[in-house]
Amino acid sequence: MSTFGGIESALSGLQSQQILLETATNNVANANTPGYSRQEVDLAANPAVPAPGLSAVGPGQIGTGVQVIAINRIADSLTASSLRSALSQQAAANVAQDATSQIQSIFNELSSNGIGSLLSQFWNSWQDVANAPSDIGARTSLIGNAQQLTTTLQQDTQQLQSLQSGLDQQVGQQVSQLNSLTSQVASLNQQIVAVQASGEQPNDLLDQRDQILSQIANIAQVQVSQQADGSVRVNLNGVPLVDGISAATLTTTTGPNGMQQIVAPSGTVIDPTNGSLGGLLAMRDSEIPKQLNALNTWTQRLIAAVNAVHSGQNPTTGTTTNVYDLVSPGTPVQRPFFVGTGSGDIAVNSALVQNPSLIAASQTANGTGDGSNALAIANLQNDPTAGGTPAGSPTIDGQYQAFATSIATDAATAQSTVNHQNLVVSHLQQVQSQLSGVSLDEEAAHLVIYQNAYQAAARALTVFDEMLNTLINNTGIVGR
Repeated sequence: MSTFGGIESALSGLQSQQILLETATNNVANANTPGYSRQEVDLAANPAVPAPGLSAVGPGQIGTGVQVIAINRIADSLTASSLRSALSQQAAANVAQDATSQIQSIFNELSSNGIGSLLSQFWNSWQDVANAPSDIGARTSLIGNAQQLTTTLQQDTQQLQSLQSGLDQQVGQQVSQLNSLTSQVASLNQQIVAVQASGEQPNDLLDQRDQILSQIANIAQVQVSQQADGSVRVNLNGVPLVDGISAATLTTTTGPNGMQQIVAPSGTVIDPTNGSLGGLLAMRDSEIPKQLNALNTWTQRLIAAVNAVHSGQNPTTGTTTNVYDLVSPGTPVQRPFFVGTGSGDIAVNSALVQNPSLIAASQTANGTGDGSNALAIANLQNDPTAGGTPAGSPTIDGQYQAFATSIATDAATAQSTVNHQNLVVSHLQQVQSQLSGVSLDEEAAHLVIYQNAYQAAARALTVFDEMLNTLINNTGIVGR
């Protein structure tokens, strides 16, 4: 091996250590950069000389220095996939927690304005009328409490519908954001494929793509598959969102329920199960309709129960009882107390609002001091068959309490799920950070090692330079 070979070996060491220093410096600079993955330099010894099988001159093979094989990005695809899945579930849980919390706030059962409290006041007002059937003040108070109850039922229904409409609007917004992100992935795929085809590692581009894939996972739980050319394929429920450098554009159309549905270019309707989109659809199409239906069913029972007794009807036995008001106390009346078909339009009969004397509180002709019918309505509070339900059913109050309890339970469950998912995501992020994150202490130690190696390579180069100088300038001048 010639002296020039030694120079080449020293030079390769100098250049390699410089790349190591630059890579470590880049790691330190990006220690707090979101999504940055630590990079490491892969070194390998250059082929020794002479090569095996060739005539050897000297005691054996001599090394020819070092070469940089690659600058690798430290990342684990399995951890990244698990984290994306956890992020999708966390996003769906956050939507559910927010929606159920809003539903709980709508009904506000811990306050005196909740339906439970207003219902108690309503029954108590009937008891007051039963105790003083000819007292216009008691009748007026009953009308006022009944109106407050019906108004609250209407408002709660409208607020639930408004919440549902708001979630529906968010579906369109999330689809637009998803389309933007998938287009970015397709663009990055194109750049990554080009860089890898040139034999280089697109580390920063890969970090950017992983960041965007995590954002996509927050919107919908997608399946990501790595392709041989370095690109990724992104599927949602079997529908390709990104295939190489092409991105599909999702649209929204009005579905059979009047709400937006997500449609692929092929016309396939997509229903994500996780991510914020999955959470929005679950709350919009399942949770809120469930609560609306339960509230409406309960209100229909209340209307049927009160109206039946107020009109002298017994839905259970099918019998009729004559009931009387104060306006024509000798003539039986059949007049509904409530009007409307459910929680969205329930109201107190306007005739009774204008003239509370029309309330049928008596079951005795000309019995202006009789409040037996008002008492019968007050007793509906404890009647399992009120409203025509079979024996053994919960009372009207019990049915509403079960409804209110289910709302509180759903909210508590949603909060518990969020807490659990936060722990899962935090754990996976910690695992990813330990693998791909930058340790400043570790990089500082590496910088010292690389600096010493660089100085040693530079010193070796200086030695060879001095040897050549001696050989060229001082050899053969003896005797001159």
